[in-house]
Amino acid sequence: EAFSAERLAQAEADLGRMEKAAADICQGTLKEECGELLRLARSILNYLREHPEKIPGARRYIDYYQETAANVLEHYTELRRTGLDTPETEKLLKQSEESIRTLR
Repeated sequence: EAFSAERLAQAEADLGRMEKAAADICQGTLKEECGELLRLARSILNYLREHPEKIPGARRYIDYYQETAANVLEHYTELRRTGLDTPETEKLLKQSEESIRTLR
């Protein structure tokens, strides 16, 4: 049970990171895709709260997908905040956008 509580707490923290980063994304389509990603993440966490016995089976989602989504969203917003308009920055932003779509 301690394992499950720990995993759920980690998933909730990652969701908080995702929400905070997604709030800074203003681009139309990407903003909608982030909203969908957040809705899915909330639904999964609600399900896990209601069915804690399923948390061990969701380990890959919690440890990989949700943490990766939080990292990608944070990275994207940090890049946007720099205001840099270089080919490398644009490439990284496009890669981040594709990652968000893939994770969704």
